[in-house]
Amino acid sequence: MFQKKFKQFLAATLSAAMVIGQVQYVQAAEMNEDTIDVSEDFDLVPTEDVSELTSDEDLDIIEVDEEIIDDSENAVEFDGEDTDNVDDASLDEPVEEADLEEEADLEEEVVLEEESTLGEEAELEEAVTEDVDAELPEGIVGMAEGYELTASELSIKVDSINDKATYYDTFVTLEEGKDYAENEVVFLAKTAEHAEEVAAAYAGEVKSFENGVAVIDLSGSEVTVADAYSCAFVEGLNLPVVTPNYFFETLEETQTEEAAFESEEDETEEAAEEVTEDVVAAPAVEITEASEDTELSEGMAYAVLETNEFEENSDVEEYVDFESQEVEVTEVRITGNTSASVMVQLIVAIEGNAKVTNLNSVEFAMDPQLNSLVNRAKSVAYASVASTEGDQLSNVTANANNKLKKVNFVFSQNGNTYRLLKNNFTMGTVQSGAIMRSMTFTAVTDLGGSCTWKQPGASVYKKANISIKGSSVTITGIKTGTIKLTAMANDGSKKKATLTIKIINPVTTVKFAKADVNQFETRIANGGKLKIKTWVYGEGMSKPTKKALKWGVDVKVNGTLLAPKYAKKVATASGGKISVKSGAFSWLSKNGYSTSNVTIHPYAKTTDGTGYTLTFNGTDENGNRVNLTSLTLVRKQAKSNFSYPSGGGSFEISVGQNFAYYGSYQIIEKYSRRVISSTKIISDYPFEIKSSKPYILDATCVRLTSGTYAGKYVVNYNAKSKGTCKISIRSLDGTNMKSSSSWVVTR
Repeated sequence: MFQKKFKQFLAATLSAAMVIGQVQYVQAAEMNEDTIDVSEDFDLVPTEDVSELTSDEDLDIIEVDEEIIDDSENAVEFDGEDTDNVDDASLDEPVEEADLEEEADLEEEVVLEEESTLGEEAELEEAVTEDVDAELPEGIVGMAEGYELTASELSIKVDSINDKATYYDTFVTLEEGKDYAENEVVFLAKTAEHAEEVAAAYAGEVKSFENGVAVIDLSGSEVTVADAYSCAFVEGLNLPVVTPNYFFETLEETQTEEAAFESEEDETEEAAEEVTEDVVAAPAVEITEASEDTELSEGMAYAVLETNEFEENSDVEEYVDFESQEVEVTEVRITGNTSASVMVQLIVAIEGNAKVTNLNSVEFAMDPQLNSLVNRAKSVAYASVASTEGDQLSNVTANANNKLKKVNFVFSQNGNTYRLLKNNFTMGTVQSGAIMRSMTFTAVTDLGGSCTWKQPGASVYKKANISIKGSSVTITGIKTGTIKLTAMANDGSKKKATLTIKIINPVTTVKFAKADVNQFETRIANGGKLKIKTWVYGEGMSKPTKKALKWGVDVKVNGTLLAPKYAKKVATASGGKISVKSGAFSWLSKNGYSTSNVTIHPYAKTTDGTGYTLTFNGTDENGNRVNLTSLTLVRKQAKSNFSYPSGGGSFEISVGQNFAYYGSYQIIEKYSRRVISSTKIISDYPFEIKSSKPYILDATCVRLTSGTYAGKYVVNYNAKSKGTCKISIRSLDGTNMKSSSSWVVTR
């Protein structure tokens, strides 16, 4: 009997292991590349009719096999744990019948308990694996084969299925555009990369990604919000749940009697307390010395200053990121009016272990993702409440003997309350991004007691407006510099702290331009470089306190963002120079990535605390749009197809000849008259071409519209008068390939 029960226990254990771990096998495919032979030479034939040279007549047609790239993933195998190594020696020993019955009863309890646990775990798994043949709605691509839902995604999926009557049945009664945003769904993602994957699965694009909350735009696909949301309730669809971007109205909570009493008590204490108030009128904002780089260059454009990459289309209202300041959030008040903005605030509270002061002011019952965050936020709120139950004390009561230890400085912004960690803060002569011009700080002891601010000296008032009222001080920056203010506890302990405020001239404007005004804005070749010149200004085109930019580059393959450690294998950015690796295509192919749709996205971030990310999309002084936000990776030109042959002679052409040429070039040496024929000019993309004497021989880049090389770019020569000149060509794909030749125009 013991053996039988033991086998049952072992079987249950193995079943649990199978539920938790799943082995995926992916068959890798090989990639074949066919080379294109374009080495055939052609003779230079003068003609006055360009169309004659752009036909297939008298030319051998070159058949080109299309390049076939078969992307695949590497096979991954995992060795399971050895569960068969069991010592059966004890089973052979004699056992008393009473002992057997006792052990059997005990074993049966263990098995029942294990089966109960397995049942709970299996319930989650069964909810999404029961119908493995479930079909995706039309237009939805789905996740990659073998994808496994994370623990949180699985939990939300199960909650959605189990409570469909609450979620989906409510949704179908609502109106798109009125009750939720048109063509938008929301997804909780740990990383921007994962957000891109899920967006692609639903045939959408990431509109914004803020603090773990992704807004996915479906307007470019046939998938509707209803289609996407309906997947949450279908068993067997291995898709993370996305939810509509609902519109919310945050209601003010009714003040409780206890809160009202505390408010009256505070007012009484404030009236009895001596209040020091000092207000100094603010002079005009001082403009610091102008930047040396004030001369505008051709193609210069105003940069789009954004507090995050997607703010232009962001749904999060007035979210200020104080990440560059050393602060911690202590209280959060929900002010958002959409699912996405509310989720961002909830995550801020959860990650900062902060209390949400109006958690019950918004109705979240219709959204499973919001519900999951609300439950987590409630657990944080409950943990923050003072409790003496057992041996656990809250942060409030953990202070031994309730003795005052320090004075803290706190401030509120957008409904959130923050505490300074090192008693210093950066402000500005103007408000820009996350740099505030005016702030109110409150000095409070760690026991919640009030404080009194020491009257600052005259030098402080030269740099800032100071208004003191009770335990609070309002500071408004008017001139760059550093000021210090001291507050002391009112409980007689003489504990005090000094608040240090650095006032800067923050970045407000950035202009940019391509260093090479002719270089492509939409493509760049492997081995190529793009230099972006920037001019950084403060208010009124003044010199900012800190104008340095931190450069970076994102890389996407078929719209999916590569992790930074992989992106740098393709391209890097530093000091305004975007550099693409020469072996970018080789690395992508070797690691199983497609090479047909690779895009590079340069950016730069301000370093003065404003929190701006520049994506280089703006308008120049003439109203022309300059957009460097997305560069398609293309293959570098073959040198044999983009260079004149070298030699000691010149090319000859007669006055009156005007034609596009795409054959092999022939140099006629001056003395020996020997002919050198080796290279040609046939480019996949437009290129730069210059003539030293265009009045003798003019040369332009033209695109062939028919014939073997239709779509390719070649040189058109127009011989105008007798003489000599030099023709130079240069690639514009970032590789800066150059070649030149000497020409003689004869009668």
